[in-house]
Amino acid sequence: MSARRVLVAAALVAISLVGGSASAHTPFVKPLDFYPDTNTIYAEAAYSTNIFLPVVGVPAPTLQLIAPDGQARPIRQISVESYLTTVEGALPQPGTYRFSTGELYGEPTPMVFDHGDWRAVRPGEHVSRRARTSSMRIVALAESYVTRGTPTRAAVDLSIGRLAIHPISHPNQITVASGFDVELRFDGAVFGHMPFVIYEPTQSEDDMRRVFVTDDQGRAHLSFDHPGTYLAVVRYRPHAPMGEGVAVLSYSTSLTFAVYASANAPPH
Repeated sequence: MSARRVLVAAALVAISLVGGSASAHTPFVKPLDFYPDTNTIYAEAAYSTNIFLPVVGVPAPTLQLIAPDGQARPIRQISVESYLTTVEGALPQPGTYRFSTGELYGEPTPMVFDHGDWRAVRPGEHVSRRARTSSMRIVALAESYVTRGTPTRAAVDLSIGRLAIHPISHPNQITVASGFDVELRFDGAVFGHMPFVIYEPTQSEDDMRRVFVTDDQGRAHLSFDHPGTYLAVVRYRPHAPMGEGVAVLSYSTSLTFAVYASANAPPH
């Protein structure tokens, strides 16, 4: 077996360890337009099981809009419903803006190993003393970028969250021919040999057909055979640091982006 196949096989094993019935819904932030031609932008933020089909809204307090100078700006309006959060932001100056949920921490969840997989303990459930048990807290982060006018880098290069997807290519200048170069970081250090899963709209979060793996330098080249809107997701489940009150932290970080047919497709 080639080294590449070994790496992909290991990545699929890693995904299976953080997936299964213990996994959370996949978070996303999806702008209505990646190149708005006005000074107002609208976006949706939610969790989904089928990509971009919202089932649970994202809480408002952690939502951020990062301006082209790299500074957070007040969001004009946020509407939180049970299944979807909608956001209206102002784009007063040209450049690239970044929508971010910030890190969203879930409640501590008791877990039990059942029939070969970890799952959450149901309310009122009696767990045998002989059962393997643990505890987990979900940490979700969802982001996207929009550009008004000429693309810039300050908002892109700002670090947010422990498990961070850092675009090497500009995230609003991706074409089918160019693909998308990204770097994965954990606590600021590059994170090698970790899988990215790429999804298209309505695809099940359990569909692991499109996997890209970071190299020794934590980088991956994401390739595409047609234009469209995509979601890149990285999942990682390390042991929790002392003081967290749980045994495991389950990270899920996503990035929504558009892939264009050619370099002339997005406005500049």
